[in-house]
Amino acid sequence: MKDVPFGYELNEEGKLVAHPFESKVVKLNFTLSQFGLNEEEIVGLFTKHSLPRRGQNYDGFVFEDKLYDIFLDAHRLQMDKVEELAIGIREGLEQNKNRLVNQHISDLLNMVELNR
Repeated sequence: MKDVPFGYELNEEGKLVAHPFESKVVKLNFTLSQFGLNEEEIVGLFTKHSLPRRGQNYDGFVFEDKLYDIFLDAHRLQMDKVEELAIGIREGLEQNKNRLVNQHISDLLNMVELNR
């Protein structure tokens, strides 16, 4: 099983076929990466929601029962990123605004000085 890629298994003829559980994990991994999550975040979600790893017992694990909570947490992770980005933009605008205000004050003082 070591040489068989995750998401596949060997059938009776020794040919690669999709593994019923692992192939769903591969598809979910791809979907979450397309959603913008990085590898660390995806592994964190899989761990948090106790997705079995290769070699663990998949019996009784209902993959579809976990999807809502996984996608909800993925959405929350993305919203946290958006919030961090928005805060950074706001701070940058504040700094830029302060620099512009200081420049205008300096320009006005220079004009006053020139008109004396």
